[in-house]
Amino acid sequence: MSAGPLLSNRLDVVSTTSRLLRSPEALLAALDGPWPRALPVVLTLLALSGGGGVAYGAAVGLYSGADQAGITGGKIPVLFFGTLAIAGAAMLVFAVALRTGLTLQRIASVCLLSIAVTNVILGAWSPVVAVFSLSLKFRDPTSYGALVLLATASVGSAAFFSVWWLRRGLAGVGVPASRSRRLLAMWLALYGFTGLQVTWLLRPYVGRSADRMVFEGNFFEAVFIHLSTLFGAGAAP
Repeated sequence: MSAGPLLSNRLDVVSTTSRLLRSPEALLAALDGPWPRALPVVLTLLALSGGGGVAYGAAVGLYSGADQAGITGGKIPVLFFGTLAIAGAAMLVFAVALRTGLTLQRIASVCLLSIAVTNVILGAWSPVVAVFSLSLKFRDPTSYGALVLLATASVGSAAFFSVWWLRRGLAGVGVPASRSRRLLAMWLALYGFTGLQVTWLLRPYVGRSADRMVFEGNFFEAVFIHLSTLFGAGAAP
């Protein structure tokens, strides 16, 4: 049986992961099909996204112990899908306003594919992050800084490659370059802007959530305060 029918008729994590990383245009084409045929692909991508996010979050949380591994593991899928839920309506409106010429189904497929690629790459990072989390000394400033840098590098690489994969996938299904650029710019601006704030609200990831978990504050204000402190213009609270 070929991979195409396999994707269409049942959940197949291995085949879907392979297509996700090797030929995203094939998945975009599958997601553009009739809903009964696209549903197994959607469910598989959701499972991949959730599994990769949980694995990565748990790996980061291991720095503080098993209890925090469970908490942080749950935060990562909430972060990605929560951001999509918050920014989704605005993304659809801007997609129409910017005349991308893409259907609602295609835009939703792009969003899902981007999240799936990001979380699969994060899941691949999880064994590396877990080793560092378990070996670094807890509450040691140097160890904490090293883990934060590793987390930043891993998330940054996942985000970079997800955008690259998306651009390749859109080109593969015949989306003109001008429309592809508009859609990717919109995705980066809206999803990235919202995601940074949601990330801030769900902090901490490295450390114990019981230490300080308050759903308030502003990421962009915090960046300004810390930059001001760094250059001697004020003091952080």
